[in-house]
Amino acid sequence: GNGGVRGGVLDAAVFNALALEDEDEDWEVGGFSPEDEEGLDMLKPRLEVGAEPSALALAAEEGGSGGARGGKAGKDDDHARLLERISSEVNRLKFFQSQGRKLKFIQQLEPRIEAVEGKLARAVKAALSTAIETRSKAALGHCLQAYTAVGRVHEAEELIRVRLVAPAVRAVLDAAP
Repeated sequence: GNGGVRGGVLDAAVFNALALEDEDEDWEVGGFSPEDEEGLDMLKPRLEVGAEPSALALAAEEGGSGGARGGKAGKDDDHARLLERISSEVNRLKFFQSQGRKLKFIQQLEPRIEAVEGKLARAVKAALSTAIETRSKAALGHCLQAYTAVGRVHEAEELIRVRLVAPAVRAVLDAAP
């Protein structure tokens, strides 16, 4: 159901897949302070084995369905949809990060979270460029929603300004007598 999409958090497997290849040597597994233990209480329902699947888990299961909808355009749309869902999960991850900012293990994860966000931004930028190039309204919408979810609307505006507006203005100015 839709409750799983709204209720999920970023799966560890997907987070690790998006994270940088080189592991941060300083990040410790375990060793939580008593303050950290208190902060983890709010995450326990999300991390339990019986928790509802996250949007990323659902998206990963649907990952191979793109070709059935019409070749490259369908794959571009599915890719943009997946990036939108991942952006939603990264937004949720950033919310949890802001809630636990004082927790040591959250502070240790901060560089990895920023790296994931940077990789996601690059992927969404490439998908938006493709959507503009192919004039795919659906993919364009998903990309714009992805930018909105992670609070990077200015990046989408800049790309649209460079890829669509500037060439149109240049063409009008060149055609003027």
